[in-house]
Amino acid sequence: MRRGLWSAMLLGLLGCHPGGGGGGPCSPGQVSACACLSGGRGTQICDDQGRFGACSCQPGQSGDAGPGAGGNPGMGGVPGFGGFRPPGAGGDPGAGGDPGVGGDPGMGGDPGMGGGGCRPDCGGRTCGPDPRCGRSCGTCDEGSCVDGLCQSDAPGAPMVLRFQTNVQRIRQGEDVVFTAVVTDPNGIDDLIGGQLENELGATYGSFSTAASEGSYSLRLTWNEIHRVEPLDFTQEAQRAFIARFFDQGGAEATARLTLTFHCDGAPVCNGQCAAGDDWSCRCRGLGEGIHCVDERVVVCAGAGQESGVAFDCPQFGGQCIRRPADDVPICLMPAGGPCLADTGDGVIAFPCGQNRAIDRNMGCVLSGNNEGVCTRGVPGCAGEQAGDFECANDTFVSLQCLDYGNGNGQRIAFNCTQIDGTASCDGDACVQQDEFSTCTDDLIVCRDGLFCDGAVPGESAGTCQAAE
Repeated sequence: MRRGLWSAMLLGLLGCHPGGGGGGPCSPGQVSACACLSGGRGTQICDDQGRFGACSCQPGQSGDAGPGAGGNPGMGGVPGFGGFRPPGAGGDPGAGGDPGVGGDPGMGGDPGMGGGGCRPDCGGRTCGPDPRCGRSCGTCDEGSCVDGLCQSDAPGAPMVLRFQTNVQRIRQGEDVVFTAVVTDPNGIDDLIGGQLENELGATYGSFSTAASEGSYSLRLTWNEIHRVEPLDFTQEAQRAFIARFFDQGGAEATARLTLTFHCDGAPVCNGQCAAGDDWSCRCRGLGEGIHCVDERVVVCAGAGQESGVAFDCPQFGGQCIRRPADDVPICLMPAGGPCLADTGDGVIAFPCGQNRAIDRNMGCVLSGNNEGVCTRGVPGCAGEQAGDFECANDTFVSLQCLDYGNGNGQRIAFNCTQIDGTASCDGDACVQQDEFSTCTDDLIVCRDGLFCDGAVPGESAGTCQAAE
């Protein structure tokens, strides 16, 4: 074990195995493969004196993606919101959503990365397992993998010594440079060039010859790649790129690598990172259901249905939180903020609080026409039934108790002091003390000795008149 360690250290000081540098006679500019300490292959170039220089063993990006992760579990359907009716009536329960759909198939792992924390070292390899982790450094579309390099089975065929990119991940607006080092047993002049393809054989472009013989490069933008093979994915996607080089005899050599495309976790539709209110695309990454996005409550509907913002919480100073009772996103409104919203199909009551916490010393106080304001001083409740409503703090008539979960009960209430006349809270109603003050048939009543004249149930109020 110790002997092997010292040998490895010695070879590391030398830079390559014996014969890797200062080799025998060669043609100036000739590029040849050489062995590296990692067990892979590097390249060496013949100098003006006709001798090979030191072996270059720079790590390159290559290799197939690691094993794909499984898809996310299917989401349940969109839960229904609990309803709220006008004062005195309990809300209808929300309807359950449709069954959830299965998750998308898993994406492949990052290029060239092995599992268990091992970082592959492909060195100059373009195929076969890397010597450190045993992960694949790539595959050969044609020919055979020999000592980590793709070689054509045809005699005298060229050989790709290195194929890599300057980045491993690319997002919209960025570009990537593909570089390759190629040699030919019949001399570098036998090479006529190469091109970059996708797995279906479509061509991205031709490689340009660099200053050093046998070196080639090609720069592509995100949009240029999209035009050849459209970019559409949920979170990120991997694409395989194949470099194909030819010699004058028609023989060829190939090498492959993968590149990861992403938009910082956002989905991509037709080559564009989803942003703003493009919910048809953004919901692809969120999944069907109700979500908190940018503090707004967003509904992502199923296929063929419209998705979008259900409630813009920040418009009224609110935040988007998940209701503790059922984990459904809902707006949390601050003191003075609106706590009732008319959806057209019913009225929804929002919880009141701050710093993402429901406050049991706040409640939703009616101000008329099913409008309400988050108000401090309204004591919490604990799931009272309709017949149990009593006055709270001698000021508020408790109309309904809304249980938001985890003991966070809040009241829908009415403030007896906000009506004309001198009213006080007694039992389950506001009791008017003055003649000619406002009254209704149930919520605002007249004291003994007065009666409510002219009130039409559910339509209009009356006035307290002295009994004859």
